[in-house]
Amino acid sequence: MKKVVAKKHLLSIIVVAIISVFMYVGEAKADTYGYYNYTVDKNAKTATINSYTGDELVVSIPKTLGGYKVTKLGYKSFFGKTYMQKVNIPTTVISIDDYAFAENKALKTLVIPNSVKEIGFQMGRDCSVLSNVTIGSGVKEIPTGAFAKCYALTTVKLSEGLTKISGQTGSYGAFQGCSALKNITIPSTVTEIGESVFNGCTSLTEITIPNKVKSLGYNVFGKCTSLEKISVGANVEVIPRCFVTGCTSLKKVTFKGNKINEIIYDSFSNCKALEEIEIPKSVNAIGKYTFSGCGALKKVTLNEGLKKISSSTFMNCTSLEEITIPSSVVELDGGIFNGCKNLKTVILKANINVSNSNPFSSIGCAKEGVLVKAYSNNEFVRQIDTGYNTKFFRVENMTTVPSTKIAFSKKSIKLGMGSVAKMPVTITPSNSTDSVYYTTSNSKIVSVNQRGEVTGTGLGAATITARTNSGMLAQFSVNVLPAKVKGFKDTARGVASIKLQWNEQADINGYYIYQKVNGKWKNIKHVYKDYYNTTNSYTVTGLKSGTTYQFAINAYEEVNGQKYLSISFPTLTTLTKPAKVTQFKKSVASKTAIKTTWKKVSGATGYVVYRYQNKKWVKVATTKNNYYTYTKLKRNTSYKLCIKAYKTVGTKTEYGATTTLTTKTSK
Repeated sequence: MKKVVAKKHLLSIIVVAIISVFMYVGEAKADTYGYYNYTVDKNAKTATINSYTGDELVVSIPKTLGGYKVTKLGYKSFFGKTYMQKVNIPTTVISIDDYAFAENKALKTLVIPNSVKEIGFQMGRDCSVLSNVTIGSGVKEIPTGAFAKCYALTTVKLSEGLTKISGQTGSYGAFQGCSALKNITIPSTVTEIGESVFNGCTSLTEITIPNKVKSLGYNVFGKCTSLEKISVGANVEVIPRCFVTGCTSLKKVTFKGNKINEIIYDSFSNCKALEEIEIPKSVNAIGKYTFSGCGALKKVTLNEGLKKISSSTFMNCTSLEEITIPSSVVELDGGIFNGCKNLKTVILKANINVSNSNPFSSIGCAKEGVLVKAYSNNEFVRQIDTGYNTKFFRVENMTTVPSTKIAFSKKSIKLGMGSVAKMPVTITPSNSTDSVYYTTSNSKIVSVNQRGEVTGTGLGAATITARTNSGMLAQFSVNVLPAKVKGFKDTARGVASIKLQWNEQADINGYYIYQKVNGKWKNIKHVYKDYYNTTNSYTVTGLKSGTTYQFAINAYEEVNGQKYLSISFPTLTTLTKPAKVTQFKKSVASKTAIKTTWKKVSGATGYVVYRYQNKKWVKVATTKNNYYTYTKLKRNTSYKLCIKAYKTVGTKTEYGATTTLTTKTSK
């Protein structure tokens, strides 16, 4: 008996093993077709190509494999091919994974169809003879290293809809090292260009950064040695480090807008052909070595509103002979003109205090030194005799027109957290040569720059003071409150309820919801906000159907026992759904018509009537009456009829529930 059981058990194992082998073989066959190895997602009914083993010159990827739609080209799926010169990607493909076409030795043309939504990291890197690339409109981001080191790439066509071109130092920019690329049009939809994206594109001659671009990465155009012109879009906020460093042919830089607040160090260094540049009006600070090594630079126009010029900014600008420092500058670091051996004149409009550093040290100029033209009431002039080695400069007093009065347009303002208000002073007389220096009594609450722009940085009150060289003073107070609640709206309207929603706000304790009752605002809900509760919605219940309502919201924060309400009070006018129609009935019927009536719904604007035809409800009419006659009917025929009330307030319309009626015409 035991031997029989053992034999049966052994037989079962063998059968299972044989079935498993056949199943495995079946799977292997199912996952391989011709040169393609692929896997399938049976639920989604899609296939992913994992690898291609062929040696075709032109590869036409099939739309289906094993009856499944090909939607993805997998990781390294066509990596390192020796013979493939062209690939046709079907419109079924929506995703191309990392390294999919990287290191192909013969690939010359690559067209990514509009169906593709995503392409992967270093997808086409190191394709040594790739010369033409077209990227379809479905792609929103070109990833890091996508076509880096494609040394033969001459033509790139990008589509509108693209929003980001990525790059990362150490992992390559999207087009880094594409040394044959002469020109490229960046779509107007792009908002971000990352690190080193075009670094080392040594044939690139001109570039236009679109107006929607806000962010530029480190070294984005570095070492583009043939680049002659660059235009910076209107919404760029910071010129990054090494922006065009080493662009030795660069001659013209155009800034389209005035949103740039800082130029980071080394951004224009070693642009040896750059002869002149005008700094945008919005710039607050210029970083170290910004124009270092710009040996041809002759003319620099610095903006009023500039606050700081860092050390070695103009180091070795050997063609620079004259420069004007605007009156807004309050900080000049030491040695900003290091090696500017031909600098002859500095017109110093700024009322700077240089007791801690000498901006004119290490110039290496002629024996007579630099002529510094300054106003006689300038603090720099007053410090001439405080121990500086004056062989580096001579001072000449310019005609001074002292201020007799300065004033702000307001004595006090309210400001939301993070908001900015422009509050420059008016100087009397208008031709005064005085510079104005702005300070804040508490930078934790309000900051101010040298254009008189104040920013709310913390809750509370602070005082902004403006002072001129001549000692004139003006002040105004700033009360900083939580920012206005944004996105206040209704997202669901019921017969007796309305759901309110708003954008979640950081750095507050909660919200107050108000409802207008008898012409006055009434606080109906206190919504707390903390680590565990980040609610940004509230449903008001117990309302009347078909009724207009007004709601409002305030954010608040409590600091040291004092409660601060947001700076403004967003309001919303909305409505509830009307009630369901009742007493819907036939009042009169003829051979070709049926007259219906119903009870009026309180608050309804009107009613929509329907008739069931061809297996669907068809709208017949809209009426403000509580009766309607259906006409052009057939005698002695049954009809299904329907009605619902509606309410309109402004552009909003809500419908009540439907009420149906089955009736018939007379014989």
